[in-house]
Amino acid sequence: MTFDFIPLRLHFVARSPVRFPVGMPANILRGGFGITLKRIASSEIYSCIFEPKLPGGPSGLADAPRPFAFRARHLDGRLIAPGECFHFDVNIFDVRDDAVSCFTQVFSELARQGLGTTRGRAELTGADGILQRLRLEPLPIRWRRYALNF
Repeated sequence: MTFDFIPLRLHFVARSPVRFPVGMPANILRGGFGITLKRIASSEIYSCIFEPKLPGGPSGLADAPRPFAFRARHLDGRLIAPGECFHFDVNIFDVRDDAVSCFTQVFSELARQGLGTTRGRAELTGADGILQRLRLEPLPIRWRRYALNF
């Protein structure tokens, strides 16, 4: 049994000031991602990525967890100056072949339109991410405790 995911790092250069308030970078990125995805993708792709449903799920659990998680704490309180490079990470748990291209296309468009509270424009300059496969089978050695950190 494995746990598969793609740790994707998106690289940008600011074209105008981009501000990320303390405690808000991942929320800002998630909101912008959702709005842009809804505008440029099919309703089927949008639903699968941003509004996944569990058919027949128990009360309160009809919405499935989103198949991604943003990693942007290092942008807390940052004002990115024009010409300055920055990045953030997104762990993608839906590892279909087109997942990386979907995220890069959406963030390329979002960056052109503007990011952060200043709606500062940026340019996507690169994306790095390859499939990671974590084995979840028990090891032949008996351990007293296991920890899986992301």
